[in-house]
Amino acid sequence: MDKSLSLIMPVHNAQQWLARDVERLLDVLPELTDQFELVIIDDGSTDHTEEAARELCDRYPQVKLHRHARCRGIASAVDTGSQHAEGDVVLIHDARRPVNEADLVGMWQMHQENAARPAVAQAPSVPNNPGLGLDQSLLERLMQWGSDVKKERPAHSPDLLPRPNFLRKIGNFALGE
Repeated sequence: MDKSLSLIMPVHNAQQWLARDVERLLDVLPELTDQFELVIIDDGSTDHTEEAARELCDRYPQVKLHRHARCRGIASAVDTGSQHAEGDVVLIHDARRPVNEADLVGMWQMHQENAARPAVAQAPSVPNNPGLGLDQSLLERLMQWGSDVKKERPAHSPDLLPRPNFLRKIGNFALGE
């Protein structure tokens, strides 16, 4: 079972490090699946992030760029990335708290293993192991990231789409759904 993967990468004023991070991710993504894309969301950068991202798109067909004209925040950037992601599985790479290569490989393997399990008639339950097979520090970073995203957008936000329930999606991903 080889599912496609979309890795959403929201960035703001990332000109200095964008190429390095994208190339680092492109080194590991082919190890996970041969069907992947890296979706960069430039959230209203005021430096030359857009130009750096366009150069990466020209160099690597798996890299796509979408840009907000003004900074709208990470939650909105993730929403934009989610709208444009074409993969069966969608992951978020927050440059402020990046997931390292080993964590990315571990999450993908866990997803593949859980997806390969036979379906049960009732809804899947979260395994008793609170770590779901992941490093505890990774889970803490993911939970903190989810909390940060939740705090970032006020309830009266005028964004077009509601922000997805990221922690539920992470749980579903961990269960192979």
